[in-house]
Order: sequence, then C-alpha cells, then structure tokens
Amino acid sequence: MGYWIVMLVVLVAALNALQLTATAELLQQLTGFAPNIVTAIVVLILGILAAGFLTATVRTVASSAGIAQAPVLGQFAQAIVLDERSG
Repeated sequence: MGYWIVMLVVLVAALNALQLTATAELLQQLTGFAPNIVTAIVVLILGILAAGFLTATVRTVASSAGIAQAPVLGQFAQAIVLDERSG
C-alpha cells in the first residue's frame, strides 16, 4: 500500500513538471482520499469481528440458559451489528 502512495506522489510531481495540472490535481485528490479508504476498511473488519464475537457469546449464553433457539438468537445479534441502517 505504501508503495502505491509513493508512486502516486511521484506521478503527481512528474505531471506538475510536465505542466499537466488538471491530471495532477485529480491524482492529488485521489492521494488525499486514500486514508479514508483505509479507515473504512479497518472499521469494516472490526465490525465483522465484533459481530462474530457477539454471535458466539449470545449463542453460548442462550444455550447455557437452556433456550432452544440459541443459534437463531446468535444470528439475530449478528444481523443487528452488521445492519447498515443501524448507524
């Protein structure tokens, strides 16, 4: 990932040297947007991990309490965590 960011910065510098400013500005915007993409991927991964942990926890607690529908409750908890409308 770092390699490609360096390549984009070098490409922007080269385009500026060639006085292709419109293309250089577009690449600068893309370079500036990269941290947002990385952050979104990290948040997505953490959400998936949290949903898996919560699913297992709810299923285990419900089974220990003698609830017959423990797997369904676990899946329900996962669906709530991963629901994009809940934010």
